[in-house]
Amino acid sequence: MARTILTGATVHRHDRPWEHGDDELLIEDGRIVATGKANEISSAARSDDEIIHLPGGRLLPGFFDAHLHLDIGGRLFANLQLVNKLTKSEVLESIRAQADDSKDWLVGIGLNENAWPSLAELDRVCPNRPLLLHTRDYHSARLNSTAINVIDLSRRSALPEGGWQELDDDGHPLGILRENAADWVTQYLPVEKPEKLRHHLRTAMNHLLSLGVTGVSDASHPTSYETGLKWLEQHEGLPIHVENWLRCVDFGPGFIQQPRLNRERLKRNRIKLFIDRKSVV
Repeated sequence: MARTILTGATVHRHDRPWEHGDDELLIEDGRIVATGKANEISSAARSDDEIIHLPGGRLLPGFFDAHLHLDIGGRLFANLQLVNKLTKSEVLESIRAQADDSKDWLVGIGLNENAWPSLAELDRVCPNRPLLLHTRDYHSARLNSTAINVIDLSRRSALPEGGWQELDDDGHPLGILRENAADWVTQYLPVEKPEKLRHHLRTAMNHLLSLGVTGVSDASHPTSYETGLKWLEQHEGLPIHVENWLRCVDFGPGFIQQPRLNRERLKRNRIKLFIDRKSVV
């Protein structure tokens, strides 16, 4: 059994106050099995133990993100990244750099609400390729005119309940979709194959692990669970702990009877529920 002892650093545990740190940590076969005070573990070290001295350092527990979307996060690396584009000119330049004559959709993720180009500006930098931009919170989406024509969007388009679009003074679409309409438009994108989805999930989880995030509560699209996370857990294993939420759109009597899962690195015991309260006058 391979053992490693880390000594000399302050070891902070999630179950103890910050000021009550230990001084040593014992790892067996890649798993943390014990922490202790100075020399408590190292004094009983075996001849084949690896001892790593970290004087003056700090060892922290892995971070846990309470609410994210692994599938969206993974796609961020494959699509046009706008998260750090804080001005309209930066957004337009990023689009221009990838706006070729391809008929494939150009999808951007992370549009800042303070950096929104107009429809005319989007058309100028991306005149031929259908363009879809998701805002940072995914509650709004922007289209250029090519995309509007591809999906035949008009003032009469049947948008889902809880979703709407914005029109100009003459009743023409401005290419701005809100709430459920922002998700509705994704049906026009090419169908994502299971292996592509799993690639996005791997990318997201490995990126989080590189940042010290070892566990997440995940509210990804329902398809990401069955064909993505569940498949990966069964066939490859997951690099981080994932608590996947069952997203509730239509809450009914049988909803809470959905199958639960409680495995070491993949759990599904909770739901994500939206409740809109209407004011009564």
